[in-house]
Amino acid sequence: MPTQVNTDAVKAAAKAIFDKRVDVVVQIAQAHQHKLDADAAAADAERAHAAVWAAGLREGWTEAELKGMDLVPPGRKGPGRPARKRSARASAGNGATP
Repeated sequence: MPTQVNTDAVKAAAKAIFDKRVDVVVQIAQAHQHKLDADAAAADAERAHAAVWAAGLREGWTEAELKGMDLVPPGRKGPGRPARKRSARASAGNGATP
């Protein structure tokens, strides 16, 4: 059994373990930031896609025509006013008149 503790060796071993743990936390933070950047870029691309799709519809293209050219509609609606929801009363009153 040694009669002396090599505190420098203990310090170096502890520092190596700590440095490795810190490195992993930094990698996690970098990966998280990369995901946040990718999410923001995807949201920007989705907004741009919706805007140009809406522009195509305003220029006279139909959804069927665009889809017929293998173009995929955006996942969400373009900018503008949301469609009004019809109430149950209004839709019930729109039947054929006798």
